[in-house]
Amino acid sequence: MSEYITIARPYAKAVFDLANKNSKSLEEWDSFLSYLSSIVSDSSIVSIIKNRTINYNDKSRMIISFFDNFDTTLDKEISTYFNNFVYVLAYYGRLLCISDVHFVYKQYMNQALGCVDALVKVPCDINSYQKDDIVNSLAKRFDKKVNALFEVEENLLGGFCVKIGDSVLDASIIGNLQSLSSKIML
Repeated sequence: MSEYITIARPYAKAVFDLANKNSKSLEEWDSFLSYLSSIVSDSSIVSIIKNRTINYNDKSRMIISFFDNFDTTLDKEISTYFNNFVYVLAYYGRLLCISDVHFVYKQYMNQALGCVDALVKVPCDINSYQKDDIVNSLAKRFDKKVNALFEVEENLLGGFCVKIGDSVLDASIIGNLQSLSSKIML
C-alpha cells in the first residue's frame, strides 16, 4: 500500500456510502474508480497534476474529459457525482490518491457483497478447471465468494500461493519444504 492510504480512506468511505444506496452503482463506482486510477497513473498525467501553475479546475476538467471514452450509459445523477468527486479530489490536491481510494473502496465493496479478492500465484499456466478448483477450495475455506486473479511465478516448483488481503496461504512445494525445514530445526 502507498503512503496515501490514510488520506484515501475517508474518500473511499464516502463513495462507498453513496454507492451502497443503490447496489447497482457499487459496480459502476468500481469501474469508474478503476478507470480513474488508470488515467492518473500515467506519467504525463502525473506531471500535469503535480504542476502548480495549472489550477484545480483545469486539472479536473482535463481528467473528466477522458471520460468521454468511458461507458456513457450512466444515469445523469451518477455522472454528476463522478464529476463532483473528481473536482473535490482536484480542489484538495488528492488526485494522486485515487489508486488508494479505489483499493479501500474495493475492500468496502467486497465486504458488503460477501466476497474477497485473491491473488493466486502458480508456477505455470493452468487450465480453467484447475482455476475453478482453486477458487472453489478458497471459497469453502473463507466462506466467501472469491474473485481470483491468477499470475504465473516461474520460481514456484509446484502448487500455488494465495494472497487475500494481509493473509498468505502458501500451498507451494517451496513453502512446504521451508515449513518442514523449520519444523525439523526445532
